[in-house]
Amino acid sequence: MRKLRCRKGFTLVELLVVVALIAVAASLMYTFFGQGLSLYTAESESADEQANMRLVLSDITNKVRLTPTGTSCANNVLTVGDSVYRRSGQQILRNDGVIASGISSFTVTINDEILDIRIESTAGKALETSLSLKQ
Repeated sequence: MRKLRCRKGFTLVELLVVVALIAVAASLMYTFFGQGLSLYTAESESADEQANMRLVLSDITNKVRLTPTGTSCANNVLTVGDSVYRRSGQQILRNDGVIASGISSFTVTINDEILDIRIESTAGKALETSLSLKQ
């Protein structure tokens, strides 16, 4: 009778199959994590842009509500009391201090004592508001 031999270890083919399976699993995980990270980055940037635009609208709204008279606009430059809001490049300035960046458009109009404000980011997102100037 033959003696049974105890085999220890793995064959080269078995090791290659395991390495190939691990490589396939790792590449799938890398793809999913890469897509998730890029989506997270894009959404985070979009949220930051919208927060900047909301901050400007909130600041202007509060200033208009607290200033009883003296609100005017000309050439997309808004004057509320002693504060002047305008766009310079990709920034919105209040009295020459930057309050938002990444802005492509800042439109201000007054019609029939209604102040209309529209802000658009460089990514194409836009926010609008209308305020009554009646006392």
